[in-house]
This record gives sequence, C-alpha cells and structure tokens, in this order.
Amino acid sequence: MQYYTLPLIGTGTEADPYRPDVPDGTSWVGNTDGTDCLIATPTDLPIAPGRTKQLPEQDLENACNARGIEYNDVLTWHV
Repeated sequence: MQYYTLPLIGTGTEADPYRPDVPDGTSWVGNTDGTDCLIATPTDLPIAPGRTKQLPEQDLENACNARGIEYNDVLTWHV
C-alpha cells in the first residue's frame, strides 16, 4: 500500500464533490482535514504539485498525528 498526502479538488457540490487530486480510475481510501487529504492506494502515483509520498514510516505517522487520525487505524486501510 502506498500512502500520500495531496490537495483536494472539487467545488463541494453534488456534481463536483471534494476529493483527493488523483488520476481518474485510481482506487483509494482516505481521510481529509478539510485542507488536504491523506490516502492509501495500491497505485504508485505520478509526481504532482502538492502530492507527497509518505515514506518512511515516520512521515506517515506524523501525517496521521497532524490530522488526529490513529496511526494503527490507517495501517488497516486496504483498497
């Protein structure tokens, strides 16, 4: 599983909901703090502005802590 923090896109409407900025067709699960999103995906995403791969493990734990998410809960995310 790959973990990323990345910006949200969309206008927040039913037709254009807020969502992480991932390529169409990418499977993911995640959590947002309203500003950006922490996601897990089986796909290695291409480099893009604002997209950060959370490696090593400490970076992932820090991203969880910053959002008030339990690190061990994130490790159970499977797509």
